[in-house]
Amino acid sequence: MSDSSHVSHLIAEIQGYLREEKLELAHLRMKDLKRHLISFKQTERFKKNISVQKINSNLTNLSTHINNISVVISKTSDTQIDLQTINQDIELLLELIIEFEQKTKNEKLK
Repeated sequence: MSDSSHVSHLIAEIQGYLREEKLELAHLRMKDLKRHLISFKQTERFKKNISVQKINSNLTNLSTHINNISVVISKTSDTQIDLQTINQDIELLLELIIEFEQKTKNEKLK
């Protein structure tokens, strides 16, 4: 499985956990997703095809969601999370990955 396919699978898994409100599992997979995206961001192929500003913005949102879910799981404050917003932000990451896949496929065809 390619890295981008693996990330797409992770995103689908996270969205399923969020729909089922399995926050602990979503939290773990979101941390995995963040690690993969950071690794992706370092590759020349990714830098060439996706705006660094776009990925950084999405990583910032992902980190915020990870932190907020962590607080909710640990019950250390009354922090509220909006699962719909988290899902929308995760969907934006999926769009980035799809964009990356399409651009790299087009490069191979040239």
